[in-house]
Amino acid sequence: MAKPPIAKVALIPYACSLGATVGGCEKAPDILRAGNLIQQLSQVRIDARWWPALEAWENQYSPPLGSHTRNYLVKEYLEDLCANVRDAVLCDEVPVTIGGDHSVVIGSLGGFVEATGAYGKTGLIWIDAHLDANTPSTSPSQAVFGMGLATVLGHGDVQFTAIGGPRAKVNPEHCCVIGMRNYDDGEMALLEELGVAVFTTDDVVRMGPDAVMQRAMSIVSDGTLYHYLSLDIDVLDPAFAPGVNVSEPGGISRTELEEMLAILFDTLVVHAMDIAEFNPTRDKNQQTERLVHDVLVQCLKRL
Repeated sequence: MAKPPIAKVALIPYACSLGATVGGCEKAPDILRAGNLIQQLSQVRIDARWWPALEAWENQYSPPLGSHTRNYLVKEYLEDLCANVRDAVLCDEVPVTIGGDHSVVIGSLGGFVEATGAYGKTGLIWIDAHLDANTPSTSPSQAVFGMGLATVLGHGDVQFTAIGGPRAKVNPEHCCVIGMRNYDDGEMALLEELGVAVFTTDDVVRMGPDAVMQRAMSIVSDGTLYHYLSLDIDVLDPAFAPGVNVSEPGGISRTELEEMLAILFDTLVVHAMDIAEFNPTRDKNQQTERLVHDVLVQCLKRL
């Protein structure tokens, strides 16, 4: 008799780039849906299904970044995403949100915490080349994709901090950033004030992926009930992932990322995750597409 699936996974698209400074990453969910991800996951007894995509509103003209109209559209996407993630959790499925730009975390983590009631009891591992901890008062671009971490920590525009409930979704002492190598002064000042742990790309190289992830896991699991992973693919060096919104030289290698993810998923239960910033319009020979696909399979087969 065949063994039953060991996990049910909801692959939830976030086909939106309105939170970003450039377009293109809204195409990522459809690109990944067209692959054989579901079939590969079924081979390792993961029962996965794609949820319906949110209605897309993308064209060559968009309202200016930071404008009321632009932010309203992003908020509408995020509220719908929040509802989808909440419903997936209530259906006992592991929500895996496929971005789209990194504003995705506002709706995805918001929906998870709303469903579980684990406000301040969810540990967050944030793997990203950027801090994404700006607020409207510090952001040079006013792009929401640079405000996601600050938002889930309860800082910034109330229309976004209120998604998934008015309380902060994560406490600073339960949050850890890995792979950062570019930041604005204002966002670094906020995280330093809050006491959020930050490991730079140089730290990963100096300490090694194992030591960094061990430290990160101790932070996010101390006093929490759940664990959430937010992965921005631009944490990788552009040599490994050219198809991203904002490339930053000097990133970690694919091997280093895969080692950290293997340690994380083999040690802790990851209850929800998002993966963001894959931009197919900037990819080269489907290199980043294949990488994102492989990373998803690597992570989810360990659930």
